Amino acid sequence: DAFQEIDYRAAFGPIAKWATEIGHADRVPETIARAFSVAQSGRPGPVVVALPEDVLTAPTGAAPGPSVCVPRPGPGAGAREAVARLLGQARAPLVIAAGRWSEAGRAALRRFAETNHLPVLADFRCQDLLDNDSPSYVGDAGLGKTPGVRALIREADLLLALGSELGEITTDGYGLLASPQPAQRLIHVHPGPEVPNKVFSAELALACHPEDLLLALDGIALDGRTGWAARTAAARADWIASLAVPPQPGAL
Repeated sequence: DAFQEIDYRAAFGPIAKWATEIGHADRVPETIARAFSVAQSGRPGPVVVALPEDVLTAPTGAAPGPSVCVPRPGPGAGAREAVARLLGQARAPLVIAAGRWSEAGRAALRRFAETNHLPVLADFRCQDLLDNDSPSYVGDAGLGKTPGVRALIREADLLLALGSELGEITTDGYGLLASPQPAQRLIHVHPGPEVPNKVFSAELALACHPEDLLLALDGIALDGRTGWAARTAAARADWIASLAVPPQPGAL
């Protein structure tokens, strides 16, 4: 064996979306193009491309490849109406937002939430998706949730999961939602079609980027919005109160 030689496919295959090795320098452009497409399509994830020592030093006449156009399915016909109908039937809806969003997508999320007085929880490490000064921002579903955030999730009668996988941290070790059938009606929107219904059954599952759905919903006023304002305001007040630092007596 060569010094420090390993089988990259066997080592990284179980933890990467794709693991490959370039066997000839002329194949670098096509392999890199595929790697970027695989990494960014659907549920984003890592790709491992191994470069043997001889390929690193081999001459090639291959031209650099073009920029990659990543496939991105839209929400589909009828999605806008279906989401609006389910939300309009809710008494206590809750939005949980996660993932990578553009500026336009974040702006659409804010407009949709504020127009309809919807409470929005940022998922783990996603607090930048909605301006924390927004009247719709009610905290985050990460580590160390406040009692108020836990109550919001438990007491919601409909969850709109936008890019969230509703994983272990979000659900406090899968304890905040019943599996496979949560008590809450669930609209699960995620770019990866393998994510919805993986743990929690969704009443409506959409395999698209959540910001594309929000852009489709832009300007819509939901039927139940006036009844949600007080609950959202109370949830936000509870979150703001949780930020107060208690007295810390002592020399420091």
